[in-house]
Amino acid sequence: MKQIFLYILCLFTCVSYAQSDRCVAQLDSSEIMLGQKTKLTVSLFTPIDSYLFFPDVHKGFLKDFDVIGTPLYDTISQDSEFSELVCTYYITRFEPGSISFQAGPYIINEHDTIWSNPISLTIQMPVVDTTTAIRALKPVKPVVYTWRDWAPNVILIVLFVCVIVVLVFFLIRYFKQRPKSVSPRIVPVQLSAKERALQAIDELEQKQLCAQYKHKQHYTELLDILRAYFEEVLGVQVFEKTSIEMLNELSSTARFGVQQLDDLRALLHDADLVKFAKYKPEKQTIGTHGSIARSLVHINDLVVSES
Repeated sequence: MKQIFLYILCLFTCVSYAQSDRCVAQLDSSEIMLGQKTKLTVSLFTPIDSYLFFPDVHKGFLKDFDVIGTPLYDTISQDSEFSELVCTYYITRFEPGSISFQAGPYIINEHDTIWSNPISLTIQMPVVDTTTAIRALKPVKPVVYTWRDWAPNVILIVLFVCVIVVLVFFLIRYFKQRPKSVSPRIVPVQLSAKERALQAIDELEQKQLCAQYKHKQHYTELLDILRAYFEEVLGVQVFEKTSIEMLNELSSTARFGVQQLDDLRALLHDADLVKFAKYKPEKQTIGTHGSIARSLVHINDLVVSES
């Protein structure tokens, strides 16, 4: 029985020694002040092409420490069978005293668990000298600026102003020297007396005054167009004259034929009925009167041109 117990103890010692050789941990400093950081280096010897699972930093063997930054992992050497992986942690602690721990567990291929050798870390409390008197706080010292502090900003402002001035100068010079575009001069088209009269008759018909029961206004404007045309072409005074006086004045010019005078007489007669007797001619009659006015303009213009 004693021999069996001795064999088991030797086997446990060999396993522990083998695991401590496969995972070696060491501290950069085993004693630190409260809040001071130290470097923990863990060297792992693992078989080639094996899967290694690392312990959780916040829940594993470092749960009693504050880990500064992100752990660093690096492979520094390897041979045909094993490789050496170095894990570096920067840790600190804010509770005084001594603490012992083992780095791990590191799991290889999900079934082989290894731990490091035991290590200890002592955190010492800073010694405060309470024998000396407490000194008063020094007042806040104002910052003294020199020209070297203001020089970069002043140079930038001056350069910016110079650029703006140069840009404005070239813009003014460009607009002054730029050739001015000459807009084409629109020359109004001079219409003849016949063209103006025909255009006025067309515009009058487009108003459709008779359709709005404004017969008196329609015939008044139609006769005013003819009177203006006769005065300009024949040189007679027909405004402010009655229809009979206007007809006699135009007959005396010997520029109209018998048919033209009869058509003009019929137009003047119906226009007087519209203005003084509230006569409302039919649509066909109104169109006939417009045709008579156009024929008087055309024929009289031809007579004047031939003469």
